[in-house]
Amino acid sequence: MKPHVETWLINIRNGNIKSKTERVLAYIKERPGCTIIDIKEDTGINHQTVTAALSAIMDAGLVDRIGEKSINGNIYSSLLFINDPHKREALVKSI
Repeated sequence: MKPHVETWLINIRNGNIKSKTERVLAYIKERPGCTIIDIKEDTGINHQTVTAALSAIMDAGLVDRIGEKSINGNIYSSLLFINDPHKREALVKSI
């Protein structure tokens, strides 16, 4: 696991969230099935920043898509935090 990924997880575990990426990750962890729209609306983080954070988080295997939701006629991925280190590793390898 990359050092910054371990830092994100430690900070979230300790409640010491410092970065917007950590805020996005904590949000997804606390709200299984949420979408990018939920994250943007509830955190106030702008779309580009949320998208960049999601990209980094998903590349690290910490979050996966578990389905889709239709919101105002648009389809968005439902997101889930991955607790299992073996599943994380498999996600990273599948990218």
